Amino acid sequence: MSKRLIFIVTSVALISAGFFSYFQTHVIPQFEKKTIYVSEEQWREAREKVRKEAERKTVKIASESRLVANPGQYLPPGKNYARVITPAPIYASLDAASRGQYFTMQESDIAWVNVKDNAFLEGKIFYRVSWGWGIEGWISGEALIFNPILSRLKGVEIGNRLGEHLAMVYVGGLNVRSSPGDVDEKTLVGMLGKYDLISVKEKKSVKGDVWYKIYDRQWVHSGYVRNLIPGKRPAGVGPGEKWIEVNLSEQTIFAHEGDRPVFGTLTSTGRFQHDTIVGLFWPRVKARSAPMQSVEFSYDFSSVPWIYYFMGDYAWHGTYWHDNFGRVQSSGCVNLSPHDAHWFFHWSEPNLPLERKEAYPSPGRATWVHIHY
Repeated sequence: MSKRLIFIVTSVALISAGFFSYFQTHVIPQFEKKTIYVSEEQWREAREKVRKEAERKTVKIASESRLVANPGQYLPPGKNYARVITPAPIYASLDAASRGQYFTMQESDIAWVNVKDNAFLEGKIFYRVSWGWGIEGWISGEALIFNPILSRLKGVEIGNRLGEHLAMVYVGGLNVRSSPGDVDEKTLVGMLGKYDLISVKEKKSVKGDVWYKIYDRQWVHSGYVRNLIPGKRPAGVGPGEKWIEVNLSEQTIFAHEGDRPVFGTLTSTGRFQHDTIVGLFWPRVKARSAPMQSVEFSYDFSSVPWIYYFMGDYAWHGTYWHDNFGRVQSSGCVNLSPHDAHWFFHWSEPNLPLERKEAYPSPGRATWVHIHY
């Protein structure tokens, strides 16, 4: 055997022995985890993403909540409203109820009564209720639902904020974005609640939509807020006279003293085909509470609070049956929350002494009502 051949055979033997020894002492894993190496730049980007996410969760939104804790305290005394499940018989007395002899049937599509007393009859509860003009009777508790809707909305004193562009949210919740027009998850920085007040710092149009800047990297879509921008005193109102402005386009209402606006809030005016009239009106009567009924629209509201009739059956007044301010809602009247109706009633002229239920305006003692689009 040549030396070259001997060298080749020896080398193969040694290599084979080495491989055999390796596999005898080492276990080859079936699945091997792959080590991922990231650059310093990628690491910084990941850390920045975590930081921004933490900031987003704790960011303070530039807004002011305009809600009262207990709206019921702004109703006239003795009001305890209940909705009637119609049709429902109403009895003149408990004895009449025991005999099943009712004197009237409440059949309005929307009917509310003011509850004054209760008693048990044959194991069932009955309530003494009032509605209409001085009408009282007893009604079964099974026909009543005690669920008045008392809005917590509270307007804003704007006399010392005339340099601001104020606006109020009128929807259930409004997303706040870090930049205008960007509506993906990454741009969401917080949310505004219904009736939150904002101060607009800048406006920007993006693809036909107008966005409001309320703070650095805080933008909201303008379509979900109402602008609280008071108008100018109309011709016919004196420089020292009080007047109320209703803006039908914005669904807002303001109290003015001459050329100085003092209070503003959201309202609800007449819906489609039940429009609120426009013009300048000298009011005709002011009442602490009174019924409002309509055969045409089939409603019967007992003891509507804080009423000021300004033309025929048109009035501004408080409500206890909806919380939809900033949107059209009524059959023509100007609806207000309990707090705001209470505020306007006690600010407006003429004054109404506690012992009186109503007052009639006289020359120099009234509050004009100006309604416009």
